[in-house]
Amino acid sequence: MFALTLIHLCSIFQAEKMVLAVGDCVQFREEVQTTLDDLVQGQKEAQAEVTKILDSRTVREAQQLLLIHQVPLDIHRYTVIM
Repeated sequence: MFALTLIHLCSIFQAEKMVLAVGDCVQFREEVQTTLDDLVQGQKEAQAEVTKILDSRTVREAQQLLLIHQVPLDIHRYTVIM
């Protein structure tokens, strides 16, 4: 009887571990899906801005739009020591 109870406890423990692993997997999948959705949205926005730049009427307008979307350099990282 004791051995049978011990076997049941082990089975319950194994089942609990499996349920927790499946739950972690589902949560990870949701996080990955959210990240992918964000990336797709960002790509669409970037493409819209590229189209706007390429459709500019003048070179100056295109340059101004491009400057707005460029990432500024970290000036401290690129200082020259003389």
